[in-house]
Amino acid sequence: MEAAQRPRPQRFWHGPNLNKLTLIRRRAEQTMRVGDRVVLKNTEGPVSTHGREGEGPGILTVRTLVVRETRTTVNVLWQDGTRETLDAKDTIPYLNPDEYDCWPGDHVIWKGEDQTRSAVVQSVNAFDRTAYIRYSDDGSVELASVLELDPHGSSDWSSVSPVEGLGLHRGEFIFIHKEGTTNGAQSPMVPRIGEMEDWVRESPVTQLAENGQLGGWRRTMAEIGNDIAQRRGKDPAVEEGKLKRPQQNDTSLNWFGEVVDLRLDGTVDVMLPGSIAGNLPLGRLTRLYDGLEQLEDMWDDDLSDSGDSYGSHDEPEQVWALNERGEWEVNADDGDDWSTDEGDAMEVDAEGWLSTDPTAMQLTEDVPVAEIEVSPGETATPEPSADRPVPENVPKDASPVQNGDKSVVSANEEDREKYWKRFEILPSVPIDHAFYTSAPAQPSRNFLARLSKEYRVLSSSLPGSVIVRTYEDRNDLLRCLIIGPENTPYEDAPFVTDWMLDSNFPQSPPIAHFHSWTNGNGRVNPNLYEEGKVCLSILGTWAGDKNEMWSAARSSLLQAFVSIQGLVLVKEPWFCEPAYEKLRGTEEGIVNSRLYSEKAYVLSRGFVRRALELPPGSLETELKWLYFTNGRLKKLLDDARALITKSKAQAEDSEADKELAVPRLTGGGIITLERILGKLQTTYDASCT
Repeated sequence: MEAAQRPRPQRFWHGPNLNKLTLIRRRAEQTMRVGDRVVLKNTEGPVSTHGREGEGPGILTVRTLVVRETRTTVNVLWQDGTRETLDAKDTIPYLNPDEYDCWPGDHVIWKGEDQTRSAVVQSVNAFDRTAYIRYSDDGSVELASVLELDPHGSSDWSSVSPVEGLGLHRGEFIFIHKEGTTNGAQSPMVPRIGEMEDWVRESPVTQLAENGQLGGWRRTMAEIGNDIAQRRGKDPAVEEGKLKRPQQNDTSLNWFGEVVDLRLDGTVDVMLPGSIAGNLPLGRLTRLYDGLEQLEDMWDDDLSDSGDSYGSHDEPEQVWALNERGEWEVNADDGDDWSTDEGDAMEVDAEGWLSTDPTAMQLTEDVPVAEIEVSPGETATPEPSADRPVPENVPKDASPVQNGDKSVVSANEEDREKYWKRFEILPSVPIDHAFYTSAPAQPSRNFLARLSKEYRVLSSSLPGSVIVRTYEDRNDLLRCLIIGPENTPYEDAPFVTDWMLDSNFPQSPPIAHFHSWTNGNGRVNPNLYEEGKVCLSILGTWAGDKNEMWSAARSSLLQAFVSIQGLVLVKEPWFCEPAYEKLRGTEEGIVNSRLYSEKAYVLSRGFVRRALELPPGSLETELKWLYFTNGRLKKLLDDARALITKSKAQAEDSEADKELAVPRLTGGGIITLERILGKLQTTYDASCT
């Protein structure tokens, strides 16, 4: 309220009013550039003379020089804490940092499975993925895995759009609170402050007049500029005043400064406007959110929101089906029980979905989903066609047949049928379902007819490593459990996704919510977000080609489930980020992919602990049978310990290792994995007794 009552600054500054402003520039902006005009501090130097004695002003001596070339050196802080001065031409910008990259002086949050602590990085071993950190609460120093450090203040970090939050960065402007006061945030979080007038937020697009001319404040600025241009030299009232600059040792602006360095004790070195250096605690500083920065962020959002990512949907869809002669044709009337009066036939394109988009589902079955007939008690899966080869860009994990029942091995087939039912309709939805509190869909006849057909396909065609549960009291909700495929970072780990069908289904895609159990240590996969979003073209959460989007005629729930199993939980998940696909085969791509796979492997071991300690509703019996009775937990423990032993003893990969999803671990990966294995061992021992 107090701020709202204060007088607002004038909107536009020009003419004599400019001498009321003080210009403060970042230190980086004060460096000289080619073309700048300068005067040497030392009066001795080259000069030029102009004019003649006795004529006009006489002889003029010009001491102004023009910068023709610059040579820049940079002070580099390496991750191990050493500093070095280098020629700028010998350095290359590091444009694709790992999400765990941090440097000495950075504030981080150490995240264990049961607690979190703030700390300051002392040094980093980038090769081993370990860091020495100094805890803020007691000052103790400890070697930690970078996989357990959050340097961003956001568990759902993305290199494409990083999030700010923890600590400060060199070069940032900050507001300094009075001594004895704080910024009000819990350390090491640093709030930001900066107000932008509402009138500035008007987008350039919304200000265009009918004649194409700018409107709003942009038009006002243009008119002021034209007026100044016409009156300049004739009217002293429009002559610009001289901007002030901070003077040496001037303390009037010492509420403001620029971050110049971060110390290992967590304090911040600040340069004040009067060229006065100071060292301040983090709690007295607030980051200034520059007005131009706000405009750029806002307009970027406007542009991204205004585009149509999915293209035009005006063209009628072509529906393919097999005719009675076994030939594929467009808009054929297949006449089977998948067709309804509303025309929701669910059929499959004859050629599958060929795409370079890693999030698009590729179909390999010869039999369209619409033609699968299920007899009571059958559990057969469709066989791939011998006549139509599987496209090369389809991961083998995407095929239900090829993954088959090998993912869930049982010494007793009868036990498997009893405790690992792939599809089952249960009486009621569990309260931990992500959509439990949502309003139930109002099912139409079309909805119920389609759902019945989806159930028949799911009851017969699910891969052995995927189970699905539906509910009598909420037929719009489903829960899916996928066991990570073999030779991927996700092997043996459980992945639970909840699904909701709105009343417009099947015209609209199912809505998914992934249960991320990474304890705030980042995504386990680029397509699986911490808040539950599943990024897939078929779900409408990724901008794919039209043929990759959900279609009532071509798509099915089975297809959505298998898309996660075969196209998300893959051997090299780093390349699921579309921007990184172009780096496949490069040294940068190989290194980053391997580091990401290590993270995915370690974090997904934690999924097992979470699923066993707090099993998701309607899956308790299945998880207990799989991991305890069927021995999957012991296998996981043995495999992980063998990998640790191999990683400690062997420095380089063998030829056979190159085919493995996770051939070895770094020191940081071992530290985190050993913590998880210790708790899993306790769980295993308890089950044995």
